[in-house]
Amino acid sequence: MLAVPRMHFRCSRALTLFSVLAVALVSHAELDADESLKPIADYAALAEPLLANYCRDCHSGDEAESGFAVERLRGGDDFQLNRHEWIDVIRRLRAGDMPPSDVDQPTKEEREQLVDWIAAKLDSVDCTGEVNPGNVTLRRLNREQYHNTVRDLLGVDYDPSTLFPPDELAYGFDNNGDVLAISPLLFEKYLTAAGVVASRAVPTAEEIDKGGRKLKLGEGEGIANHGVNSRVLFTNAKLKSDFTIVKPGRYAIRVTVAGKQAGDDPVRMELWLDDQRLKQFDVWSIESESEVFVALFDLKDKAAHEIGVAFVNDYYNERAEREVDRDRNLIVHQIELHGPLRLADDAPAIARRLLLVKEPTPDDWREGDQWQSIARDRLRAFVPRAFRRTVDETEIDRLVALMAEAREAGDSYHRALQLAVQAVLVSPRFLMVGDMVGDTEAIESDSIEPNSGVQPIDDFALASRLSYFLWGTMPDDELLSLADRGVLPIQLDAQVKRMLRDARVRNLATSFAGQWLETRQLESFRPDPGKFPEYDDDLRNSMAREAEKFFEAVVVQDMPVTTLLDADFTFLNERLAKHYGIDGVKGDYFRQVNFTDDQRASGRGGVLGLASVLTVTSNPDRTSPVLRGKFVLANLLGDEPPPPPPNVPALAQDESKAIASTVREQLEAHRSDPGCVACHQTMDPLGFALESFDAIGRVRDRDGGQPIDDRGQLPDGTEFKGATGLRDLLTGREAQFRRALAEKLLTYALGRGLEYYDQCALREIMTETEAEGDCFSAMVLAIVKSRPFLFENVSIRGQATE
Repeated sequence: MLAVPRMHFRCSRALTLFSVLAVALVSHAELDADESLKPIADYAALAEPLLANYCRDCHSGDEAESGFAVERLRGGDDFQLNRHEWIDVIRRLRAGDMPPSDVDQPTKEEREQLVDWIAAKLDSVDCTGEVNPGNVTLRRLNREQYHNTVRDLLGVDYDPSTLFPPDELAYGFDNNGDVLAISPLLFEKYLTAAGVVASRAVPTAEEIDKGGRKLKLGEGEGIANHGVNSRVLFTNAKLKSDFTIVKPGRYAIRVTVAGKQAGDDPVRMELWLDDQRLKQFDVWSIESESEVFVALFDLKDKAAHEIGVAFVNDYYNERAEREVDRDRNLIVHQIELHGPLRLADDAPAIARRLLLVKEPTPDDWREGDQWQSIARDRLRAFVPRAFRRTVDETEIDRLVALMAEAREAGDSYHRALQLAVQAVLVSPRFLMVGDMVGDTEAIESDSIEPNSGVQPIDDFALASRLSYFLWGTMPDDELLSLADRGVLPIQLDAQVKRMLRDARVRNLATSFAGQWLETRQLESFRPDPGKFPEYDDDLRNSMAREAEKFFEAVVVQDMPVTTLLDADFTFLNERLAKHYGIDGVKGDYFRQVNFTDDQRASGRGGVLGLASVLTVTSNPDRTSPVLRGKFVLANLLGDEPPPPPPNVPALAQDESKAIASTVREQLEAHRSDPGCVACHQTMDPLGFALESFDAIGRVRDRDGGQPIDDRGQLPDGTEFKGATGLRDLLTGREAQFRRALAEKLLTYALGRGLEYYDQCALREIMTETEAEGDCFSAMVLAIVKSRPFLFENVSIRGQATE
């Protein structure tokens, strides 16, 4: 395909037509060439003799070493279950450390033949017929998704990291269903968090603790002093306190009381306004404790009024054995008047619009059922957004019943509504992401493929999958509306483009890119302060922000995905510009800075020139070619190396104590171990190319007084030098990078690890992305329209990895 010039642009129609034409021409040429090729040699003709001679002694039968047997390569796709192990076999065959050195060795030609055959076999997944789309394990919202969702649902900015444990990673991301389960302990934390969020969304009179006017406690028959400022009521006494108001409106009376308990029943109290009984309460506290009770009422004039606190269930038993059990009395510590109140004004705008735009009067709440129509109306507006799908009336009935119980217990309307919101926030339909509809729900007969367990996910599940992929939060009203009307699947193109232009797409930079590029590790990375005293919180935060802004620009401006490798710009503030040795950048705000030719020649440009990436792929006291090489191999080329063999010693942390004088020499010695050479001979050269950057991402030409040696050579003989040479190497392997990025994005979008049958979808995603000029939006849209994203295999629904 013709090379796209190194420039950065939004994808245009002209570019798309140009790319399609170029792909068509190349595909035609490749087709002509392929027609003259013979099919891949079958198992018996090539692979079986080589495997029998060199591998079968260790890798056959039920006791096969490392858990996989060469017989699986004979036919079908069973061997794909060990896909990663077979990739490691290829790596080890190329390195020459398999078979072991103490057994017969294949010739160089035989090695190449076997490597090519296994590689072709791995790439020969059958994509004809019905391809399994897989199934995503139902999973809970992770911490970041929970934070974003309650923010967008209720306008409450609640940080769950103060309460929830860190989310585990699987396949490189923290949104994977295999590790996002809910334990009983975690559910308790969700219940606590829901209470906090609900209290911030729906302010209540019960929670007002300051700003009130203390009323003078009255005296009278059946009332006596109790301490300095309290009164004790006995013989069904009624304490009265007078007050006047300046403005009409809604008021709350807060009474702090305690009980001298006796008999079988608790102390019972009534609150009165003038001649109207407001509410009766049971007081369960003992004399040494206290409780607060609240009643609301509306006042329309400025006349004098009277609050009454009545003790209504007197009890005395002189025969009780203990004196404290003989007499039941009510103790009144304080009466406060609050108002005029506008509780809704203290709620976030979103919560006010959803839940508090209308509310019953205190009289309606105390008497009759008029309040229920208002509560139902508000819950019908709130619950479908919280559950991210339509709900039937039984859901609303349960919540109204919960509010009725709170009403009977003496709670205010706002407190009862708060409890309903808390109940919604601990429902699985809120906490879990995925299709919870279940197989018993009616499904259109033409929506299921014949004779299979494969079906499209429903429109609401699709809306959530889209929003949590691109925004890391709940679907907005437009997505939910399209889902409700059943037209979201045919609106995917327009919706993806809209969502990629929305400010919430920044979450793709902070969450996906932060994990793919590993820059989230900056939060815990602490370079040696003796060697890097200039590294501080300000520099760390600037590094992280640069990476986010850079990735976000590629997304929002819809640049080719290869821009991530070879961009000639970044985003800097003054602090980071000084760190890079770039003049002319002033102030704390970030702005786009284009690199000069000299700066690009030093290695700046693309993700490998970001100080954040270079820092997290270093050790605290020095650079690490191994970590940097592994990053390039796994994250940019999609060739994840296996974990190191057990008992392999680490390099000396202090180079002055090492026998070898340089990191390169230490690694040369390390690679002499046969168990290490297979991975290190590929990883290390990639990492050496970045040695011109120190452990916190500054350009350097010497290390420990020695000139930097940043040459690299891969096992296939490819040579390159320095960061610019590595950048050229990667851009020359754009198809491999495209696939690696597509794998990462698809893994993140689905919330599960990829299986061998997902290779079919990956091929289509790569083809469609390349045909559209490699634009970022093209890759996203290809993922969103892929079979794994739109379909699920209901026959394996609910099967989670142990």
